[in-house]
Amino acid sequence: MLLLKCSDLTDAYFKIYSQLYRGRSTVRERGLRYLMNVVLSVDKLELSRDLIEIYDKKILSLERAYERIRKLYMSRLFMYNRTEYLFERLKSKIDRTKNIFYFIDPEKDYNILSFSLFSPKDQEHKPCILAVNFMWTDKSLSMLSIHRIANFYKRLIPDFLFLIDLTDMIGIREKLSRNLLVFQTIYQKSRFQEIEENLSKRINITVYT
Repeated sequence: MLLLKCSDLTDAYFKIYSQLYRGRSTVRERGLRYLMNVVLSVDKLELSRDLIEIYDKKILSLERAYERIRKLYMSRLFMYNRTEYLFERLKSKIDRTKNIFYFIDPEKDYNILSFSLFSPKDQEHKPCILAVNFMWTDKSLSMLSIHRIANFYKRLIPDFLFLIDLTDMIGIREKLSRNLLVFQTIYQKSRFQEIEENLSKRINITVYT
């Protein structure tokens, strides 16, 4: 059993991240991948106890956490073909947490889309930012699926910026809709709040007009 002693969420994230790239290809690696995404999804000030327990200077069991996460997500899957249901569920979740939520395809362990919703301090002058991370998704993800996601969120949040991590999807940029603002790179190790604070400095932006 692997135990990690974590001083805070950032510490936990990097320790988990370091475990991902030691050549593991087992069930535990899948658990670590889930866990890494969950760590990113938990607000740094208010932890979500129904997802995972990471407290200052306490011990975290990755295997136990993975089982809890797996059971939780399998009971709360959101399917693409249930748009109305999805819309209502995500709307309530956004209103409650203004944080991150997930789509998970139960047929593919790695086909995970993680969505991050930023809540700018001054929403009247700056639109919400939606970051979409395709790092763990199947590379055969269709353009139709991407467009459906984009159109769905335009309906949910009319004035948002749609950010896409294209690190593992080389060549797909040219096919995206012209009205999407595309981030060519979102650094995997970066905290989302750091990205929000340093957009112009750290990320190359291509705007299709």
